[in-house]
Amino acid sequence: MNIKWIINCSVLACLLAWASAVDARLYRWVDDQGRVHYSDQVPPEQSKKGHEVLDKKGIKLDEVAPEKTRDQLIEERRKQAIQAEKDERMRLIRERDEMLLRTFTRVEDLDRVINDRLTVLDSIINITQAKVNKLLGQLKAAEERKINYIKQGKTVPEQLTRNIVELRQQIKNNEGLVVRNQRRKELIKQKFALDRTRFLELVKKRERIRQETAKEF
Repeated sequence: MNIKWIINCSVLACLLAWASAVDARLYRWVDDQGRVHYSDQVPPEQSKKGHEVLDKKGIKLDEVAPEKTRDQLIEERRKQAIQAEKDERMRLIRERDEMLLRTFTRVEDLDRVINDRLTVLDSIINITQAKVNKLLGQLKAAEERKINYIKQGKTVPEQLTRNIVELRQQIKNNEGLVVRNQRRKELIKQKFALDRTRFLELVKKRERIRQETAKEF
């Protein structure tokens, strides 16, 4: 029989007997060399390394986990952040699915909505582009008047100069608006294409569940 095992058992028996007498708890802990120890209190240098709490019969009451290292804490926070991001993404997907099923009953309804929105955007783009064309005509006329003043050796009126500056700025602003609305139009088309695909998937899934449920009755 292993002498070391006998000694450990003897020590444990003595400690349990003593603990029973004073109705105290025991602590089981392992040192850096892997040796198991039993004592009525955890040594200060061992307090951060984890231990077990035993009752007077040697039954484990609790287990104190080792204090985590800095690297372990960083890794734990990283995993928590990843999980939180995943949970949020799933929540948004569920909300979007519920909205699609709540808003539309047929895919044709969804198609009609996107067509209406794109028609409105096309109208805005066309109106803005027409304004740009008009401003370009005004700018051309103003610049021609400026050239005539210069050819005639006359001073260009300050108001004409200001008008040219303002016209150029208005053209720039409206051209930017056209570009932004064109980009918005493409994003809407992409989004609705995804929504349309997802809606069809949800409808098929709902129908499959309905059929499976019907078979049970």
